[in-house]
Amino acid sequence: MSVSGTTVRSDEQLRLSRHGSVLLIELVRDGNRNALTTEMKLALSEALVEASRPEVRCVVITGTGKAFCAGGDVKGMHELQSPDAADKAMRQLHETIVLPLLRLAKPTIAAVNAVAAGAGVGLALACDFRVVSREADFVLAFSRIGLVPDFGVSYTLPRLVGAARAKELAFIKGRLTAEEASQWGLVTELCAPEAVLGRAMELARQLAAGPTVALGLTKRMLDESLSSSVHEALQLEAESQRDAWSTKDHELARNAFIQKNDMPSFQGR
Repeated sequence: MSVSGTTVRSDEQLRLSRHGSVLLIELVRDGNRNALTTEMKLALSEALVEASRPEVRCVVITGTGKAFCAGGDVKGMHELQSPDAADKAMRQLHETIVLPLLRLAKPTIAAVNAVAAGAGVGLALACDFRVVSREADFVLAFSRIGLVPDFGVSYTLPRLVGAARAKELAFIKGRLTAEEASQWGLVTELCAPEAVLGRAMELARQLAAGPTVALGLTKRMLDESLSSSVHEALQLEAESQRDAWSTKDHELARNAFIQKNDMPSFQGR
């Protein structure tokens, strides 16, 4: 399914378009199943800079064609000449894509239109929500080629399904159908293949109409709570509530509540 919007970028790697305050990022290298070539990684990094703009209040990432993202580009891996080069490439990937996506202070949605494999699973799991085709698979086959999960999977997967199931997928199963992924807790909503992007955009518009600052603060609180002491969590909660209380959105909602008016349209600030 295609959706109309204002094009921000369109080339052989990505198509970026604005739909009101929603930014849609589409991987368009269908010929190689949207594998993450060096060029694709650079394009994704640049797309996340665009996503950080204050006028963007929700982000949707999807693939085109027969895959959401088939993972890393095997040819590119072969061209790495040494373990040190592989280490440098991975650290750059973390700094330019994984961390910016995880830390984006607004909701993110992966519209998983078809198979997600390897780093493609990591890309989907780094988003806050996943709207998934009933015909999609999640494939983690790193161990079959003597590698370890990357693109943040070691961080996101056990937080979503628990350590035992994360090991089961990485060591034994290697693949989950969409139905299995839903049962394991990886999926926000299952859809028919043709409905995935439309439903993701519908959810994105709903989230983009919310109090963006408060949603971003809530995202940070929930993510950091998994590695925080109770004292650290409560400290961040107090600081975040202070910041949320200071927003224009809260002021508008507070005044509407006191005056018994309908809730206002949030401005995202």
